[in-house]
Amino acid sequence: MAETPGFVITVQRFTKSHGATSVLKRVDFSVARGEVHALLGENGAPKS
Repeated sequence: MAETPGFVITVQRFTKSHGATSVLKRVDFSVARGEVHALLGENGAPKS
């Protein structure tokens, strides 16, 4: 993955599933320098 100027984290086409259950499909996500983000979900949801 090529480095994107100004971004400290870049994720492209991330997919996650639990068995046959798809929970994320091809997610793109970037965090720019100085930004603060939080990842929220129900208890038991895969956040880590």
